Amino acid sequence: MKKTVQSFWEVHQQFNVLDTVEKDFTKGFAFLNLAKIGFQLPFQSSTIRPDYFSFLIVKKGNGICVIDENSHSVEDNTIHFTNMNVYRSFSWSEINQAYLIAFDEYFLKKYVSKISYKEFPFLVTEDIYPHKDAIDFFDQIDILLQHIAHEYNKPDKNENVIGHLLGIFLYRFKDAFCMNYNPIEEGNLKSKIVRVFKKNLEENFNDIQSRKGKKIWRAKDYAEQQNYHPNYFNSIIKSKTGKTVQDWISDKILSESKILLKETSLSIKEISYIFGYSEPNHFSAFFKKKTKMLPSEYKEQ
Repeated sequence: MKKTVQSFWEVHQQFNVLDTVEKDFTKGFAFLNLAKIGFQLPFQSSTIRPDYFSFLIVKKGNGICVIDENSHSVEDNTIHFTNMNVYRSFSWSEINQAYLIAFDEYFLKKYVSKISYKEFPFLVTEDIYPHKDAIDFFDQIDILLQHIAHEYNKPDKNENVIGHLLGIFLYRFKDAFCMNYNPIEEGNLKSKIVRVFKKNLEENFNDIQSRKGKKIWRAKDYAEQQNYHPNYFNSIIKSKTGKTVQDWISDKILSESKILLKETSLSIKEISYIFGYSEPNHFSAFFKKKTKMLPSEYKEQ
């Protein structure tokens, strides 16, 4: 299996479908009509580990979807959800009507809800199974998918409209399949460790931004919250997600700082202090290393 976490763009470069894929995933969302991609059937993908959430919506098609080491049949009227950093591969023998909705955490937090994981707790699931015979659900979302496709394919697409439509889709999915879902009660011990960590990560950053918290937690703070040695805790997070605890913290700082840079009047100095940087230059260096541009350049683009 591949060890690295891949971006949306890297995944579709690998599948050689660039002409049919929106080429700037920088805003973190894509809607694909898979029947129009041009896969040479039968098609078999390699194993990937993407950094985005995805919904595979199959109204008519056949194949196999492998998530981590679990194999699931792709059939008519099925929907497959996978969260970030999960190993996956798929094969197709037939694609007549199937769609992929993909979005990253930045798009989710900016255009759907700042408390998305609280509103949609299934997004942190580790145990992933397809929903079959979802005919009633498809009846509910058929027109919604048309609206998403229409807005996404417009030359002047509006991310706020797409975010609103995605939010409706997530609520419909939650109502249909996940009303009583509790991520903390799900799965084995290692999966629970990951889910509690993600929950604590989200809460710490929410507290920081609302001024309820005083500091960004470090890796050892998250380990102590669950009463584990930092080294063991980090090994669990890395083995289950492909990223270290510090990677998760850094990525979270990056995604949250992008939102503050674009959506608020806070200065770069103020944003630096919010995320624990005593020197704005250090924050700027971190930001440039991650994005290839300074915070000031990102804010102005």
